[in-house]
Amino acid sequence: MAIDLSYFENISGGDKAFVKQMLEMFKDSTLTEVEKIEELLTKKDWTMIGLIAHKIKAPIQMIGREDIVEDVLKLEKSAKSQMNLDEIGSMIKIVKDHVIRVNDEIDILVKSM
Repeated sequence: MAIDLSYFENISGGDKAFVKQMLEMFKDSTLTEVEKIEELLTKKDWTMIGLIAHKIKAPIQMIGREDIVEDVLKLEKSAKSQMNLDEIGSMIKIVKDHVIRVNDEIDILVKSM
């Protein structure tokens, strides 16, 4: 599934510089947040893991990646309900892998703009 820029194009009025800036912000913030989640896993801070997972859903939705949102939502729900705790580490890895791939796609998109 590819990145959908329609949300950014709509709110920017076609301003490519704005779209690039938003994509760069997505890259920086989302990966940083996922890395925080990894750190929180070592502390078993399920509440904060759930809160950060919730926080990263919106930016992922903005790029039209509902497939990733589903994985983030699963992580969020598991952490907040403290269910399937033995699977949270693998959920975090899946989300991180998604984010890294999306960041690579963003790099390609930004270069082509």
